Amino acid sequence: MKRKLLYIPILINIMTFMMWILSPAVLAEGSTCAADGHNFAVTRTEPTPTSDGEILYTCVICSFHYSQILAATEHHWGEWIIDKSATCTEKGERHHTCTTTNIPHREYEDIPPLGHEYETATSVPTCVKPGEKIMTCKRCGDTVKENIGASSGHKYKDEVTLQPTFFEEGIRAFTCEICGDTYNEPIPLITEHNHVYTALEERRPSCEQAGEIIWQCSVCADRSTEVLPALSHEWCEWIVDKRENLTDEGQKHRVCALNSEHTEHEAIPRGITSEVTPAAVAIGTANAVFVAVSVLTIASNLRLFRWYEDLRKLNALRFSEFGVIK
Repeated sequence: MKRKLLYIPILINIMTFMMWILSPAVLAEGSTCAADGHNFAVTRTEPTPTSDGEILYTCVICSFHYSQILAATEHHWGEWIIDKSATCTEKGERHHTCTTTNIPHREYEDIPPLGHEYETATSVPTCVKPGEKIMTCKRCGDTVKENIGASSGHKYKDEVTLQPTFFEEGIRAFTCEICGDTYNEPIPLITEHNHVYTALEERRPSCEQAGEIIWQCSVCADRSTEVLPALSHEWCEWIVDKRENLTDEGQKHRVCALNSEHTEHEAIPRGITSEVTPAAVAIGTANAVFVAVSVLTIASNLRLFRWYEDLRKLNALRFSEFGVIK
């Protein structure tokens, strides 16, 4: 809506005229104007496109006068000046001034509301919240939200993270496969069950001492002991430490294959051994060879001695014949 400016100069002239009428000087100058009013002669100058016109009122009695400006028929408006900026929802105001005449005058005009300029963003539905289309005005920040999809609800998968026992509750963990939300539920204590035993301690048996295994239930910690009987010796072959003869006993021992610290010793009776071992065979063979060599050596020496005696006797006989030896 436009508002036309009331011409300020006209108002000033009217007020000046009224003050002059009521002034003592005018009343003294001529009572006729004061009593009967002024008798004005009117002179009119028409406005042109580029200059203002004028209506001049002059009293023929007292020469009082005033004028009324007639605006130029064509305006040359200056740039609009914003008095109040329009917003998205409220109108603004602006004015511009005509520069055609020497007496400036203005024209006012409303600026319509700009209206919202929205930017749109969307969010997908989650387990607990529906999807949304969010429109936000770039100028004023006004926001409009609109649901575009219902929430899907959680889709939980459960897993036992702590098995219950007789002494402690278990834990069942739930995890949403969509959003990762988690929560836990307790698993009650176990009151009845089948024992599940595992070996807690174990001591292996030896040749002379029994062993044992201590079993413990992985559910209730109940324990039981299993005795492992001692193992019997596993003796190796006899080893002769000293050979027997006709006057002295021999000595032999053997070692346990399971524990070399376990040995057993035994005497060998005097006399010819009834037990032929590879070592004994080797010794007997060596003795026989030695005896045979000795016999051959003695026989050879006896034969050589006899040959020497025969040679000596023959030489002695020959010397006696030639008179060398008698």
